[in-house]
Amino acid sequence: MPLVHYRTLAIIWASIVPLLASCTLPREITKTPRSAIEQLLLTQALNRSLLDLRLPVSSSEPLYMKVSGLQLGYMSPLLPLASGSSSTASTSTITPPTEGYFSPAGDLAFISDAVASHLGVLGYRVSRREDEAAYLVRVVVQSFGTIQATSFFGMPPIQSVLIPFSLPQLTIYQNLSQDGYVKYGVEVVERATGRLVYTTPWHSHRTYHDQYTILFFFTFRMTDLDEAP
Repeated sequence: MPLVHYRTLAIIWASIVPLLASCTLPREITKTPRSAIEQLLLTQALNRSLLDLRLPVSSSEPLYMKVSGLQLGYMSPLLPLASGSSSTASTSTITPPTEGYFSPAGDLAFISDAVASHLGVLGYRVSRREDEAAYLVRVVVQSFGTIQATSFFGMPPIQSVLIPFSLPQLTIYQNLSQDGYVKYGVEVVERATGRLVYTTPWHSHRTYHDQYTILFFFTFRMTDLDEAP
């Protein structure tokens, strides 16, 4: 092969290789309201962790539940507000969304309902009032959330002022992984005396959903979710 061909190939590869990027983002929590996949990751992890939950007290005694933990939430921005004078309908002032409010996710309430439903299936009666219960069931939640990570090899999308068009993302390999994890413990306290009757081992479970893309178009997923969308 002539020397000029080697030089041409070297120039082409020298131009393409720097465009190929390989990156792995560390695992982090999601910053958006939970999608259907994230909800399934959490609910199925919690339901599977409840399969081994048993209490060494009589099912004829009523129970009262309390759940504690570090509840998650999301900072929701305030929507821009338009205010105008009644005399001048054409002029209005738009308030920039510089403030927000903390919207709790309701995780602890959901865990409380799920545990109460499981105890109901086992034959226990969960009372709405603490003074009517013989035992206090205290659920201490250590972790309940999702984490995600991205592994990517290929050419990211390119948009330049030097050329009049943009290049789309060219994916050679990509993995979008999401995990759901739950960990909690259950304590049974005799309400009349405050005596600790029983402490369960820590219950935990992990679910996963991995979405793969190979050679631009071929996609598949691996998950342990039941009937994942």
